[in-house]
Amino acid sequence: MAKKQQQQEASAAETQSTDSILSDILDRMPATVEKTRGRDLVETLIKGVMSKTVTWDRSLTRTVLQAIDEIDRRMSKQLSAIMHHPEFQKLEGSWRGLDYLVKNTSTGPDLHLKVLNVSKKELHRDLTRALEFDQSALWRRVYEDGFGTAGGNAFGALVGDYEFSNDNMDIELLQGVASVAATAFAPFIAAAAPGLFGLDSFTELPQIRDLATTFDDATLYAKWNSFRNSDDSRFVVLTMPRVLAREPYGSNNRRIDEFKFEEFDLAKDNRTSVEARHDQYTWMNCAYVQATQLTKAFRDTAWCTRIRGFENGGKVEDLPFHVFRTSEGDREQKCPTEILIPDTRENELSKLGFLALCSYKDTDYAVFFGAQTVQKAKKYLGDHAATENAAISARLPYIMASSRIAHYLKCIARDKIGAFTERKELEDFLKRWISAYVLDSAT
Repeated sequence: MAKKQQQQEASAAETQSTDSILSDILDRMPATVEKTRGRDLVETLIKGVMSKTVTWDRSLTRTVLQAIDEIDRRMSKQLSAIMHHPEFQKLEGSWRGLDYLVKNTSTGPDLHLKVLNVSKKELHRDLTRALEFDQSALWRRVYEDGFGTAGGNAFGALVGDYEFSNDNMDIELLQGVASVAATAFAPFIAAAAPGLFGLDSFTELPQIRDLATTFDDATLYAKWNSFRNSDDSRFVVLTMPRVLAREPYGSNNRRIDEFKFEEFDLAKDNRTSVEARHDQYTWMNCAYVQATQLTKAFRDTAWCTRIRGFENGGKVEDLPFHVFRTSEGDREQKCPTEILIPDTRENELSKLGFLALCSYKDTDYAVFFGAQTVQKAKKYLGDHAATENAAISARLPYIMASSRIAHYLKCIARDKIGAFTERKELEDFLKRWISAYVLDSAT
C-alpha cells in the first residue's frame, strides 16, 4: 500500500509539474495568441518532453526548433522510403521524362506532341493477337488515322518509355513495332535495358571487356541478331543509359516549402548529403532526351537531322546532377547519366546498334556522338560505295530525312490523282520535286 501511495504521489507531482510548466508558458504568450490553440500545442510539446521524445532546453525557442527538426527528420525518412520504392520511382521517372520533353519542345502549328497511355504488356498483346501488324490498334492510331488518311498529320517519330531486354517477348514486340514504324515512316525510339547485355544495372557495364564477343553468342542472341539483320530494324533506335530525372530533395539542392525535407542523410558539414545508393536516385528514360534533340533540330532547321556531335545538335545541356560527400569526406559529383562512357566503349555500342548518351565528366551536359539505329548495316564485298550507303541508311538522321520526304511524296501523289493522263507524267513531276532536295551525284 505504501508503495502504491508513493507512485500516486509521484504521478500527482509530475502532473502538477507539467501543469505548472504549461501555465508558465501560456502566461508568457502574447494576448493575441489564441489560448485554446496555444494550450493544445504547448501541451503536446510538454508531453514530448516528459516522454523524452523532445529534448528540453532552457530556451523555449530552441526546444521548439529542436522538436520541429526532429519531426522534419522523421518525415524525411518516411517520405524517402516511399519515394525510393521501385514502383514509385518508375512512375515518377516516366512523368518527369514526359515533363522534360514537353518543357523543352517548342510546339506550334507544325510541331505537335501526342501522348498514348499504353503499357508494354498491352502493346505486346495488341500486336501479337492481330493476324498481321496492319490489323492492330497501334497501326490504326499511327498509320490509318494520320499518314493513311487524306488531310491527316503523319507522325514524325514514335517515342516509347520502355526498356527492351533480350527475352523473346521483347524481341517479338520490337519486330511488331518496327513493322508499324517502317510502314508509317516514323522511327521508334526507346531504350535498351541492362538485361539486354546480361546485366542487372548499367553500372556493371565496365566489367564487360568485349561487348562484340558477348553478342556473338548464338545461344543467347540468335533472335536479337536476326532482328538486327531485318530491313525494318533501321526504324528502331535503342538509347542508353538512363538519365537523372531530378536533383535529390534537400536544403542544399532542391528545397520544398512545406518542411525541411532531406531525401538523403546529411554529411558532417550538415549541408551536403552523404553518398547514396545508385538505385535511390530517380532516373528517366534516355529516349525522352533523344526525342527532345529531334524537336530542337526541327525548331531550328525544319528537319530532324542535326542531332549528333558536340557542335551539330547532339549536345544535351542543363542536366541535373548531385554533389555529395564520400565516406572519406571528399566532394564528388553524381553525373547526369548512370555511367560515364569512354570513347572506345561508345564506338563499340554504336557498332552493336545502340545509341549512347555520353556525359562529360564533372559537367552538367552530355552528348549523343552517334546516331545509330538497331540495324546491322550490310557489307558488300568489292563494292565500297554500296557498303557506305548501307551504313548511312542505318543512321537516324538519314531515316528522319527520308521519312519526311516519303510523307510529302504520298500526300502529293494523293492530291495529284486524276491530274495526269500518263504514269510517266506523274513520275517526272515527282522526280522534279525530289530534285529540289537531293544533290546531283554528278556535281
